[in-house]
Amino acid sequence: MITFIAIVCVVAVAWPIACGASSPASGRSRNRDAGRRTRYVEAHPQHANSGDVERRLLAADLTPAEARLVVEKAAAHGIKPFTMWMWIDQYDAKTLAVVVTADLGHHELLAHLGAGTLPDLEHLRLFASINGLPLTERKLKTPVTATVVLTGGQYAAHKETQAAARAATQAAETQQPVAPPMPPIFEPGSWPYTEWAAGELPQPPRTDGPEPEAGSGGIIAA
Repeated sequence: MITFIAIVCVVAVAWPIACGASSPASGRSRNRDAGRRTRYVEAHPQHANSGDVERRLLAADLTPAEARLVVEKAAAHGIKPFTMWMWIDQYDAKTLAVVVTADLGHHELLAHLGAGTLPDLEHLRLFASINGLPLTERKLKTPVTATVVLTGGQYAAHKETQAAARAATQAAETQQPVAPPMPPIFEPGSWPYTEWAAGELPQPPRTDGPEPEAGSGGIIAA
């Protein structure tokens, strides 16, 4: 009996110590795994996923709700995690949050990445705020390597050119000759020309050649 009580006491004392020692170990293990994953994606950005992008957004002081909103918007617009990772590398995470939440598409992000330009962030963050990203009170820092494309710039001119081309195409289609309308259709046995007097009824077109002569018995002979 004394031995059993001693074993119970030892277990009661050792169990909290073991649990307390294992919890920090689990936290350290998770941190090591996250650091290992980050180093791997930095070396192979084409293997980035939405979780990697979300961690970088959280590291840039976005709240978990804001980071989740950006990731969900990107998935809805078909923006690849690799593109977002490269955007953060070239610009920053908060700029990515603004352009994605403001409903810019994947091809627009690729165009800016290729040209080294940025859209008008002051204009876009208004739309981002409407879509649920409260960044209007935060100052956005434009990277010195980027050229901000304002209204009337290269990006806007490209959009205007596309709009003008579409308008010209639509105008050309409306100017194409239209077939004449079909003659009116009347019910069988009806006579639609009651408003015309005798001698004013429309006559069928005359054909070339002599008029046919009436033969005997009222039969028309050629």
